[in-house]
Amino acid sequence: MKQIKNYLIILAAFGCMLLAGCEKDGDKQTDFTDEEIEALYQEIEPLADEILLSDKPDWNEIVEQYKNRKEIKEIESNEDGLMIEFINGQINGWILPPPVVSDEILSSIDLTHLSNALQKQTSIRNTAQDEKKPKIAFVNSNWYIDKYYQKFILDMAIPDFQKTWDVEEIGGKNGANLDFFKKRLSEFDVVFLHAHGAIALNGKFWIETGEEANTNFWTNIKANIGMGKIAAINQKDYIDNKEVITTHAFISGEVISDNYLNNPFPNSLIYLTSCHGLQNPNQFAKHFTDNGAKVVVGWNETNCIGILSGAKLLDGLMLSENLNLSDAVANLPEKDRINDHRNNSARNPLCNPPNSHYAELVFYPSSAGNYKLPYVDDGLTDEIHNIIPDEILEKFKGLDIVINGGNNPPNITGSYFISPLIITKTNFNGSTSLGRMNMDLTFSEQNNTNLTVKVDYTKRYLDSGTFLGGDGLGAFITGEGNKFSVFFEANGTSRGGPYKSVEIMSGEITSEGIKNWQRAYIMTQESSATIKVGQGRLNIDSDGFSERTTGGTQPNWPDNVVGSIDFDFGNVTVNQSASENLNISNSGNSILYWSTVCPDGFRVDSWSGASGSIEPGKQAKIELIFRPTVRKYYSGTVIFYTSIGKYLINVSGTGK
Repeated sequence: MKQIKNYLIILAAFGCMLLAGCEKDGDKQTDFTDEEIEALYQEIEPLADEILLSDKPDWNEIVEQYKNRKEIKEIESNEDGLMIEFINGQINGWILPPPVVSDEILSSIDLTHLSNALQKQTSIRNTAQDEKKPKIAFVNSNWYIDKYYQKFILDMAIPDFQKTWDVEEIGGKNGANLDFFKKRLSEFDVVFLHAHGAIALNGKFWIETGEEANTNFWTNIKANIGMGKIAAINQKDYIDNKEVITTHAFISGEVISDNYLNNPFPNSLIYLTSCHGLQNPNQFAKHFTDNGAKVVVGWNETNCIGILSGAKLLDGLMLSENLNLSDAVANLPEKDRINDHRNNSARNPLCNPPNSHYAELVFYPSSAGNYKLPYVDDGLTDEIHNIIPDEILEKFKGLDIVINGGNNPPNITGSYFISPLIITKTNFNGSTSLGRMNMDLTFSEQNNTNLTVKVDYTKRYLDSGTFLGGDGLGAFITGEGNKFSVFFEANGTSRGGPYKSVEIMSGEITSEGIKNWQRAYIMTQESSATIKVGQGRLNIDSDGFSERTTGGTQPNWPDNVVGSIDFDFGNVTVNQSASENLNISNSGNSILYWSTVCPDGFRVDSWSGASGSIEPGKQAKIELIFRPTVRKYYSGTVIFYTSIGKYLINVSGTGK
């Protein structure tokens, strides 16, 4: 099915650090107990917390004081934070928050454009039957709703979003915890995660969860996950406009690889708007792509605009289903693609961080820029969307044709009589009273593995005697239960020349026939005798039921035409004509309708697509004509459609 399972995981993270290593000299003791490690941590924590809450944090004193302790394997720091790895694999850190955004600046942020994007996407396929909405999770790893996140969520126009997406908001200690990160990420097609991110300890990337690192934290990690894959980091947060210290779990890429094996993110897009998310892709992004993700997007340095840029990028991807990732990133304003802190004049007005970083929004691998955001799964296959592109599908929906999506359609093989068939709607200023019709319809060769079926039909206009047919048309079928839809392209010839259309037939199968049969068609190549390209009509069986049939009485067809026979007209002078007469009698008890489709150089009577009718017990003489217009050899097949079957005549001749 089209885009059955795509994932877009947007990790919007704030607060970050890039730490340079400090080596310790001398041999290391390796047999410290967990209690001894905890005691050393309890000694360091109040000192580090005090520095974290200071106006100008300086970690040098702690680094110098503890870098040679044998309980410590690595200790790293810079202006953004401090990270310590103990000899038993326990990892603790301290991290600065993003800058505080004033109410004045926050009120100036306009995200209402995203609401418009959502409404546009909602209109794309919201009339599809049994459609499967992509699932999206808005995740806040903090223990509180900060102004960034609140502004974004409020302006996401959730009611409109829910028309197209299955939306879930997840947050806080009990929602965005380790269990969520280990088990639930693959439930969603989109995850927008508001969190902190950091690079520390030999370039490894860490992302924040909502898990609280309490006194039992390391015991549980050691038993269930493994040391060295998760860090407990203290961070300075602003809750109710007060500076406080909170302690969160941060995970590394190994947690993703350990818990999402066997490609659970097929063709997915992982969006990391955290600081440093793609500074070293091998340390985190690759853990997603190695398990099926198509591409990971993120920042290659410290940034403070992740959630806002993420919102605008999501907007760009939603505004057009034809917009790929490369285009969406390129279309972002420069201030949303590049976060330049190197001089005051270039800084984003939202940011005033105490550093001199230059961050760009990039994606990995660089070859995956053609990725497109998953849309509502309308239950239709890629093959169907190839013959009926989305702009044409919208025209069908405008005709109110029922579309039954799904990959388990019922068996519809058989022949049916559609009567009386009427036009009930057009998408142009045209009549819906163009005469009553009947249709003989046959479905055959249904294959539910490939979701294909063959369609034959003959449509008769009862008022004029004209009738048209479709012979052995290859079609695609979808559906669930007893409901089905069939999609195909039809080629025909009218008196005005060749034409093409795409058609959808839908209904509900029963043992006696088809309930609520519908047929809609949109013209894709017009002739002078057809409706215009893009115009279409909806037909229905007006009594609501189309009976199964067993065929009709064959006419007395001339012996030389029964089955498939050759007619060779020989040499004929250019622009002159040669003809053969076919005498056909109708031995049945109802009117026999007929029509023809002729190859180049041949026609019936005076028209290339003539039609007519024969009363019961009567005969008709049909003149088959060869008229070459250039000097060459002509050959092809004349198809006679009748109300009870079709007949083929292979014809040839040479223009002299």
